[in-house]
Amino acid sequence: MRRLVVLVVMCLFWVVACGQSSVPHTPSSSRAGVQATSAGCGTYCQQASVPQGTEPPGYRCTHHGCLPCPAHACISLLSHGAVAINGVATVKMTCDLSSACVGAFLICLPQHVCNAGPSYGGDGGRLGASDFVIPAKATKYVGVSLTAMGSQVASDPGGFKTATVLVDMRDYGDVLNTTDARRGTFSLASASRPVLPAGAKASCGGVVFIGPNTNCSLARKVMQIYVARFGYGPGTVQAVDPSTGRTYVVRCTHLSPTVCTGKPHAVVEFYS
Repeated sequence: MRRLVVLVVMCLFWVVACGQSSVPHTPSSSRAGVQATSAGCGTYCQQASVPQGTEPPGYRCTHHGCLPCPAHACISLLSHGAVAINGVATVKMTCDLSSACVGAFLICLPQHVCNAGPSYGGDGGRLGASDFVIPAKATKYVGVSLTAMGSQVASDPGGFKTATVLVDMRDYGDVLNTTDARRGTFSLASASRPVLPAGAKASCGGVVFIGPNTNCSLARKVMQIYVARFGYGPGTVQAVDPSTGRTYVVRCTHLSPTVCTGKPHAVVEFYS
């Protein structure tokens, strides 16, 4: 009888354990028939950013410092881009270590601190992020959840072709970081319906959006002047529409995205 009770308890334990460890799957957007583990930005992902794992907000390495990667690499990114489905992009990676690779994968705007939300007075540059665990010497598809900004810039018909990538691993720090590049090489697109910031009616591609009665040539000019003159914070911009020669005066309030409105009937939104 005692053996029977022990057996029942063990069975219940394994049922609960299996139920907790099962991970929903999301269809891959990079290869038909392949599934990726569901995306989620947990403890490591929230912490991951510059500097290179030696102090917060990056990974905390041991007091001896971050471990060096093998001669080849800690991890290999096999995807040059991703197409998001229902807000989840899929990337393919190989763990090159003799132990499991545990870390965070982040998709970012070029030359931005890859945080979510405002940072250093400006907008965070995070387009998508997810924790990952890849067994030693294994290749795995990982789902990466897009941020609101990521969904918006990816939903343009041409996608966003200049994203950058940050891979931060436990005990190793940053093992792949292209966020300082002037122009990224990782492409991000979406197979879902277009997503626009509140008040915007169309995308001009990338990080620029417009409201009604506004064209993209004016929007890009407003953004160019604002970034050069203010960088961040509120400010008034006077811009000449290159396509019409008409002068517009708009007031910009630094939110996320920056929203510029003024007469006559101009609405420009962008992430800077």
